[in-house]
Amino acid sequence: MSKRYSACIKSFLYIFLISLLVLSVSSAYANEMCSRGAKNLRGDNEVIQGRGGLWSYMEQSGLNDHSMIGMQIDGKLQRAVVIFETMCEEGKIPSMETFKSIENTLSEARTIFNSNPDRTPLGKILEKIKTLNKNADALIQKIGN
Repeated sequence: MSKRYSACIKSFLYIFLISLLVLSVSSAYANEMCSRGAKNLRGDNEVIQGRGGLWSYMEQSGLNDHSMIGMQIDGKLQRAVVIFETMCEEGKIPSMETFKSIENTLSEARTIFNSNPDRTPLGKILEKIKTLNKNADALIQKIGN
């Protein structure tokens, strides 16, 4: 066997092993992102929806004239989580940025939900809700394509 042939085989094996390593690491990342990521997002949304969602919050806090916005947000939050799960099911692994965007939007909703209408002026809460609605629209537009 010539040295050149031996070097070629070594190079091929080296590249092959590196490729296997990269594929296994990316596969582990994909499984982790989809299994834990989807579970976390679903759980975060269930916390909000378990207490009636933003619609219920608005009905109970004196913002019932605007509660339709809360219902729209509840639907958009659910849709974002479903889009994430669907991406995983279809093998289109969501990026960490996508996960964080959905997580931040759910966090924004939880923050509003935890606002006490007795301590925070209703106008400020309504402003936050309208901002969340716009952010949820932008999120759906971004990840839904």
